[in-house]
Amino acid sequence: MSRQNTINLIAAMSSITVLGFVLGFIFPVLSLLMEKQGIDSRLIGINTAVQPVGTVATLFLTAPIVGRFGAVRVAALCVVMIIAALLLYPHLPVFWYWFVLRFVQGFFFTTLFTISEAWVVKYSTGPYASRILSIYMSLFALAMAAGPLLPAQIGIEGSALFIITAIVILVAALPIAFVKAEEARIESAVSLTDILNFVWESPMLLTSVGLFAACEAAALSFLPLLGVFNGLYADQAAVLVSAFVGGPIVLQYPIGWLAHKYGKFRVFLGCALCTAIALLAIPLLILNVLIWPILAIAGAASAGLYTLALAVLGERYSGNQILVGTSAFSAIYGIGMLAGSVLCGLIMNSFGGACIFYGLAALFAGFAVAIKFKAHAFADAPIS
Repeated sequence: MSRQNTINLIAAMSSITVLGFVLGFIFPVLSLLMEKQGIDSRLIGINTAVQPVGTVATLFLTAPIVGRFGAVRVAALCVVMIIAALLLYPHLPVFWYWFVLRFVQGFFFTTLFTISEAWVVKYSTGPYASRILSIYMSLFALAMAAGPLLPAQIGIEGSALFIITAIVILVAALPIAFVKAEEARIESAVSLTDILNFVWESPMLLTSVGLFAACEAAALSFLPLLGVFNGLYADQAAVLVSAFVGGPIVLQYPIGWLAHKYGKFRVFLGCALCTAIALLAIPLLILNVLIWPILAIAGAASAGLYTLALAVLGERYSGNQILVGTSAFSAIYGIGMLAGSVLCGLIMNSFGGACIFYGLAALFAGFAVAIKFKAHAFADAPIS
């Protein structure tokens, strides 16, 4: 790998740090702020779902925007817009301004995510690609885990929390300035046919991404509420999210190593089963000390599905198909977050928070059965 490619990979990783920190911070904090104002859990779910709507909107827009202005310029613009949205939250009332802010944030968040992920996949080549991608996911998880720790230290009221977050994002995004535009160019001639062909060829990969997104939506927005409803203080409940997103920090690299040694199919199956079992245990152990390793396992195993899907994408595709794949992954992630947020809000309001995690456990168990019968979808050999 050339020196400039290494710089570009570092820039991509720094962008991922930005995104992970925002994701880990914004979902639990906004949910807790709305709950504190007495907003119904169904409306919290709908408000949370607006950000994934912005994500879905990028599916057909990211490629032409990147083609017109270049990946580096667009990435820098995304950082600026994410910071601007963050700084406006404490100064605007929830309805209806937060809906607009979350849509804008979702759009620019996902655009930056798509660009960064395309860079990571593009430069993670060779026999160690799975492990490089695991490091990428570990950094993402580390940033996500750090997000909820900040409000736990300084509280969720006022502007200070949002200002500090904006500063952290700006510092983490600085390496983007050292990327050479030509070296980081992403092929962007993507058509509707390209996207539909990818969806047709890779339904199991996209399903794994969607399930991971739904699981993450439940953890980021409704795990803190489950903690509060069971007697925890808001700052304590926010730390539950750190345990969930912190699992991949330690466990993603071992998952990548296992995939390299034993094949992706076996590790895909193991991740789905481990996620199902851990999710089933969360409501039962929410006030028990065992909740911390259970949350870490649930977070790591569900994120492992995404990491492995990226590894398969990098093996099977090249050129503009990488951008097609990362765009499709981002869109499915947004759809999963959207469906997960809305359905989790409805379920919590009607049946209680525990049923959210029981339902997700059943979905992951069903996916494990599907993996068993669709082993070829995760084969290591490239598609001919």
